[in-house]
Amino acid sequence: MKSYLGDNGVWYTPAQRSAVDAQLHACISRGEYVPKKVCSKCGQDKGIIQFHHKNYSHPYRFMVELCWRCHMMEHLRHRYPEQAAAYDAQIVAGVKFAPVFTHDFEQLREHGIV
Repeated sequence: MKSYLGDNGVWYTPAQRSAVDAQLHACISRGEYVPKKVCSKCGQDKGIIQFHHKNYSHPYRFMVELCWRCHMMEHLRHRYPEQAAAYDAQIVAGVKFAPVFTHDFEQLREHGIV
């Protein structure tokens, strides 16, 4: 795990990120947070659904659930801004991509990410 710049402009260390992830899973265990298991961006409900923290100041308040494809595009948007914008436009237009069941970056090739 690497350091991460949250949407609040704060850099979070790997230790901080791991601690918040552990807090999130504790909240899930206690029933305080119930995962929806649906991508909040494209609506995908099959395949890998992951948690994405926009910042790590709370275990789930600034967290969204994303399918693997949307999650990877979110993390790659600074490196591939044009491809990310095109992907976002496709999602807004209602394009539905196949669910992803394995962590295979080859599946991003169709979005211009190599």
